[in-house]
This record gives sequence, C-alpha cells and structure tokens, in this order.
Amino acid sequence: MRIDRSICATGWSRTSPLQASGYRLLSILAGLLAALPALTVDAEPPTLEFFFPPAVQRGETVTVTATGKLDQWPVKVWVNRPGLQIEAAKDKGKLKVTMSQDATGGIYLVRLHNGSGATVLRPLLVGELPQVLEKEPNNKQSEAQQLAASCTVNGKLEKSGDVDQYSIALKKGEQLVAAVQANRILGAPMDTVMQVCDARGFVLAQNDDARHIDPMVIFSAPAEATYTVRIFAFPLTPNSTIGFAGAANFVYRLTATTQPYLDHALPAAAVEGSSPAASLGGWNFPAGQQLPLADISTADPASPEILLVTRPQTENLVVLPAALQGATIAEQSSSQKQPQEISIPALIGGQLESPADQDVFRFSAKKGEAIEFEVVSRSLGYSMDPLMQVLDAEGKVLKEVDDTGKSRDCQLSFSAPADGRYDLLIRDLHRDGGPRYVYRVQARRPAADFQLKLASEVFVIKSKAKLEIPIAVTRKHGFAEEISITVTGLPPGFSAEAVKSLPKGDSAKAVKLVIQGEGEVFSGQVRVVGTTADGKKSHAAFYQVTNLNWKRIDPWLTVIPE
Repeated sequence: MRIDRSICATGWSRTSPLQASGYRLLSILAGLLAALPALTVDAEPPTLEFFFPPAVQRGETVTVTATGKLDQWPVKVWVNRPGLQIEAAKDKGKLKVTMSQDATGGIYLVRLHNGSGATVLRPLLVGELPQVLEKEPNNKQSEAQQLAASCTVNGKLEKSGDVDQYSIALKKGEQLVAAVQANRILGAPMDTVMQVCDARGFVLAQNDDARHIDPMVIFSAPAEATYTVRIFAFPLTPNSTIGFAGAANFVYRLTATTQPYLDHALPAAAVEGSSPAASLGGWNFPAGQQLPLADISTADPASPEILLVTRPQTENLVVLPAALQGATIAEQSSSQKQPQEISIPALIGGQLESPADQDVFRFSAKKGEAIEFEVVSRSLGYSMDPLMQVLDAEGKVLKEVDDTGKSRDCQLSFSAPADGRYDLLIRDLHRDGGPRYVYRVQARRPAADFQLKLASEVFVIKSKAKLEIPIAVTRKHGFAEEISITVTGLPPGFSAEAVKSLPKGDSAKAVKLVIQGEGEVFSGQVRVVGTTADGKKSHAAFYQVTNLNWKRIDPWLTVIPE
C-alpha cells in the first residue's frame, strides 16, 4: 500500500512555500468573486408566483414573502402607483412592505427585477380591515380559529384534504359579509367553497362561485351565537382525484365583516376625477346616509382604461372602466310601455333588483344604420347571465343574443331594417334578479380602428444582439390603412426601425419589431406605438395582466451588457 508522506497525523498536508503562495492567491480570488454580485450573462431572469401574505393593512409595515425563482438576491422592486413602499430584506424572498396611512387602498401591481430580467406583475392588496394570519391546526370545527367580527384572514390550503375553519360571534340580526379572494385577482389555481355552519356543524349557508369562481356569502344571524366559516377547495382544472385539494399556491383572503362592504357602483363606468351622483351598493352601510364616492382615480397612467372606486372605512373596492363621456344609470321603472330614452352612443349601468325585472331602452336609427351593443356582468364579477333583445315599434323581436363564445356576457350587432324607433331589452336569462344582478351596457356605431397586442410583458436583450418583439394586429370594422409601429423609451445605444403593418398580407395580422444595439445595463419601461400615415389614429400596444382583466401599455425591457 502506498502511503502519502505529505500528510501528517494531524491531517495537514505539507506544501512548499510556492504551493502555499498559490493556494493563498486562489483563496483570495475566490473570496473576491464571492463578494461580487452574481454574473447576469448566463443567469436566468427572476420569476414571481405569488406573495404571502397577499395583502397588508393601511398604515402598517410588514414582512411579505415572495415565492418564485429568485436566485439573485437582493432584487429591486417596482410598484405601479404611489402609496406602497417595498424593499428587499436581507433574507432571500423577504420584502419589507410599508403602506402609508393616507394612500388609496385596493390593488397594487408589483414587479421584481435585477440585471438578468424582470418578473411579470403580481398583485399585492391593501385592505381597510385588520389583517390576520391563518393559524393551524384549524381543520376541525373544534379547532376553529377565533376571529373578531370584522377582519381579513390571509391563509393557505396547503395540502390535499386541507379544510380551514374560523369561528365568529354574531348577535341576532347581524349581517355577516364573508367573501373569499383566491382565483379572482390573486390567481390561485383553486375553486373554493365556503360554508357558514352553526355550533352543531349544520350548514346554514353555502356558496362557491358568487364572484367568478370565488365564493361570497351574505349571512344574517338567526340568533346570538358563535358561527363557523368553513373553507375548502377543488383544483381549478378538474382531475381524477376525489377529495379536497391543496397546495402551497392555494393562497386566499377571507374577509369576514359586519362593517360596510362595497360591492358595486352605478353607473358602472366613470370619468376620471369625477364625482357623479352615483349609487353605491353593498352591505352594512349606515341607514339613511348619503354615500358619496370617496375617490375615482386611474389605476395608473399605464392602465388608462381602468378606474378604482374606494370609500373611507369601507372594505373592498370597485373597478370601473374609464368612460370618454358621461354614463347613465338605468331607470328602475323602465319597461316596454315606458322605455328609457337613450341616444347612440350610450354607456349605461343598471341593476335587476328583483326576479323577472327587465330594463328597456328606446333609441332611433335610420335604415341600414349599424349599431353594436355589449352587455357585461359576469366578467365584472356579478351574478347576471345577460340576455339582449332588439324589438321594433310593435314589440316584435328582431334579434336576440345570449352568450357570446364561452362568455356568459354577450354582444349584439344590429342593422336597422327601416327608419324608426327601436327598443333594447335587457334581462337575466333565467329571469332572476337581486342586489348583485348588476350590468353595464355600451351602445356604439361601428368605427374602423385597430389595436396592437404584445406577446409578453417582459423582454431581455443582450448587448450587440437582436431582440424580436412579436405584435398581434387586430383590424376592426374594415380598417384598411397602413400602420407604422415604433418603440420609444429605449436606452442609449439601442434602436429599432419602424415596422409596417400593411392592409393585406401577413403583416396585416402580425409583425415583429426588431431592437438591436450596444449599451450598458438598463432595466425599465418602454412603449410600442402604432400610428397611421396621416397621424389621425395612434394606439400603444398592450399586454394583459395575468389574472386581471386589465390592459397595460408599459412592457419591461432589460439590457444585459456584453
């Protein structure tokens, strides 16, 4: 057996002075490299799946965990609107989040970024009520976590078979609003069911899809007692598994409150900065008091079509589309005998307050005049399954539409057969009605136009390389003009030649914008814009925010130096 005599009994090896000097040099170099930020050339861009807790309370500073692929830490943080300050903490994945006391609540969109790229936007919510973390074990009714009468619980159904239960003391006649946010807004891949039970475990109320596939229960306590709110879920995409589902990303918010809760605002559209004589809808509002809108403001400049409606000391917010003109509230007394007069174009918000309720609007049209009608309710998170009819002066149905495609909401295109007056009738398909049977209808004459949609919201380019940005072109109502598409906001050293979308051929439907150049590190927003030759029409290309029906026009570009 060969014995290496350079090794002593103590385990230290004998080396020459030259060898020792080389080892010291390597050790110093290794230390220097470890102290440097990670190289970004071959590093993967960060990814972000969700935050937990997914919400904070106004005026608080809390630690929030970001879950995703975040190998390079710390990261930088971008937030879409003022009021929420976020910075990376020392530990990987931990963020210090501070919400100012006077900031607007609701939805904030957050992007993490570093030298390798940026994540897609993810929501972080701000609520009015105290925020409570779920405490396990709470699977059994005997283990139910006790809650104050008004709070929001941030929790997870972390494993298969998981059930979360919460106990709430109510007085006789108190009205409890129990609402879950999970798939809606947060994007959790879960189909949640919520039950309200008595002390014996008997189910007194249950719901699973009041707001898209998220549940909400409005429960009036029949007696003074302690009640249990029980939550469980099935997978968003059904599979062969029998039983309740759970996973690390089954994140939810449960708001349980006997205080004011805002559900809707009419008309269901608004003009930024306005304070219309609107009707607010919800529960537990003080009786006999006027409820003015506290604030109507854009979500942020990159989402100009979205307005946020909030009210002080009121949980929840309402998201409205921005209107170019004033919107109208549907009259409660409208009928075929007494229709509500409207002029085209029109934007109307309405509510079917009781079963068999219907709203009728009368408009004038000339022979051959085309008018488009669109009514939405389900996509806004409400209960109505809309049905539209256009009738002539004698009450004959000329056209009827229920669902459009896979959506419960619907669109109707109408061409007037003769000069005259016509009625637009709107009702629920099943002739149901109630507080949450809220809808918005838009009537307009078709106009030739276009829109541009980006394939992604984040892009990465290496210095001295090329980046192709795919853009889908949609031409509406026979739009047949050439569109010149450019990009603005590029960093120094980078450029992109304008690309043309011609009226015919492949480029009429899709183009690729090519960015190239050489430059230093850059991480920020750019904007892609399409303009007609005469300059009369110009639209920024948009992308869709994941899990939100929001369009944004501020894609993120990262430049990695050579």
